[in-house]
Amino acid sequence: MDTIEVKRGKVFLKEGEYGSDAYFLNSGRMDVLKILNGNEVKIGELLAGSIFGEICLIDKQTRTSTVLAVENCVIHKINPTNIETIIKKNPKIALAIIRTLSSRFRSTLKLIDSKKLKTR
Repeated sequence: MDTIEVKRGKVFLKEGEYGSDAYFLNSGRMDVLKILNGNEVKIGELLAGSIFGEICLIDKQTRTSTVLAVENCVIHKINPTNIETIIKKNPKIALAIIRTLSSRFRSTLKLIDSKKLKTR
């Protein structure tokens, strides 16, 4: 896995850009931001041990949010080529990705519920 150092204040991933890699935050802290009604809103925080960018690893589509380093960070890149090898060596990685996706999906549903969106 490639190791990337990201300085505090740097945007690491940008909402709407295409991607195919996921990342493991080895150290540091990052904010997850989303454009809502034209404003950038903090929707989450990544701490050391977090996996992020996993949706693009799976579907190779655009990034769903922006990730900003709020501290200096050390990140490990997980690309589609090496994910299979990584999972074979350590199946807990696959479980961690699945848990991350599930947790973020639940958070999204709670956000939708809290907004009491109107149905047609």
